[in-house]
Amino acid sequence: MASRTPPLALWRGMAAGIVLALLLGAWLAPAQAGDDDRKAFQAQVTEHSRRLADYKKQRDVHGLYDEIWRAPTLYREAKDLSAYAALQARLVHGIGPLCKHKDERIRRCAVEALGVMKNDEGARYLKPLLKDVRKPPVDPVAMAAIESSGGVCHESLVEPLLKIVQECPCPRAAGKAVEALGHFGKIKNKREKILIVVLESTLAEENLKRWKGLADAAPASLNRLTGRKVASLQDWLELVDNNRQDLSVLFEKEEVVKEEPAGA
Repeated sequence: MASRTPPLALWRGMAAGIVLALLLGAWLAPAQAGDDDRKAFQAQVTEHSRRLADYKKQRDVHGLYDEIWRAPTLYREAKDLSAYAALQARLVHGIGPLCKHKDERIRRCAVEALGVMKNDEGARYLKPLLKDVRKPPVDPVAMAAIESSGGVCHESLVEPLLKIVQECPCPRAAGKAVEALGHFGKIKNKREKILIVVLESTLAEENLKRWKGLADAAPASLNRLTGRKVASLQDWLELVDNNRQDLSVLFEKEEVVKEEPAGA
């Protein structure tokens, strides 16, 4: 008479199958949750884009203003940068064109939001605004673009900012450009030039007000740029003069000057 008890090998096979199913379920659960999170976040970004378009069409400045500032909030919610990079770029490109809006408040709001998001894609919208600040009076939107450039910190913004440092007649704009350039320590092929141009501009400036704008901003900005703690402008001038043969020694390791992530 055949035994109804399954063979030991069969029991082992059944047990292995159960363990495998449990392990597979444990692996699939986070993946499914992650996929659901991405879909939910994508829906929020889509809704944000729809509202921007509606407010723009309706010429609702107040609604547009509120929605622009929703973009940095959504941007910060994207914790997994590798998974959400495309959606983050979408947020930037939704706000960027509003830098040309006919209402000054909206233009300035969009520029400031790009600075908060700190995404490289924002550079294409800020760069055109850095060309007009050489002629007084300085547009508030252009001033905001100078400050936001320090947040976006893209290589394409270095030369326009340096031109402001060298030529802009507004002391405040020149000083703000110096401050913004202090955030560009990660741009290795530009940082030595930034250091030299900032210091040489303080030496060459004859206008007292413009010199003060440059000189007041330079020490802290160059400290941020290099990762050093130099006390004064004069100390910086002497330090550079003593290291002309190899300015690279003035810069600390990359991790020292690394920018903080958006929303930190």
